[in-house]
Amino acid sequence: MKAIYLLSDFNENEQFREKLIKNMKRDLVSYDSLVFICSSPNAYEKTDRYFKSNIKWLEYGGIKFNDYCLLDNRINKTKANDYIKKASCVVLMGGITRDQIVYLKENDFGETLKQHNGVIIGISAGAINIAVKSLCLEEPKNADAVWYDGLGLTDKTIYPHFSIDDHEVISELTGCSKDSVIYGICECSAIIEREQETIYLGEVYKISNNKILRSESC
Repeated sequence: MKAIYLLSDFNENEQFREKLIKNMKRDLVSYDSLVFICSSPNAYEKTDRYFKSNIKWLEYGGIKFNDYCLLDNRINKTKANDYIKKASCVVLMGGITRDQIVYLKENDFGETLKQHNGVIIGISAGAINIAVKSLCLEEPKNADAVWYDGLGLTDKTIYPHFSIDDHEVISELTGCSKDSVIYGICECSAIIEREQETIYLGEVYKISNNKILRSESC
């Protein structure tokens, strides 16, 4: 893959949009097709709504593709993987984290995404599930429940929608960081991974061994 984007949301903040779009234009080789992968494969109405709003967000920033595709249970496994293989960019959407990882693994999207040569974007749940080691605090608060195997596209474990003022979440994350590094991504922020560099846009925090440090942003 050429680049991986990890973020909380396609936020309407204009400064954030400008920075993210600028980087995407740098990384995108073609604009043939954009594929969205849902989080809840049977929630058609809700997924369609976010699908349309995400397209609008990108087009407002000047990024338009020739074709758009949304993957959920309306498209079978074989066709879905073919769409991913041909895509210029793939977006793993936000939503219910555990539902999405089940859907991703049942359809064998992990191996197809590992071979992808374009841009891959993980939004919220999608950013969590892209990791080698994924963390989901939606489950009961014990070590066995919150950790699970993600798709293995990045070694960065992500906690989206992070706030340095949310002391309850910080307490949970520091407790989970004794043997692992967790990256808290605030709103209007992102991590961009390329082969030769990693960029932190906005407010991103590195949580490790009970310590929290802000990553240098640009």
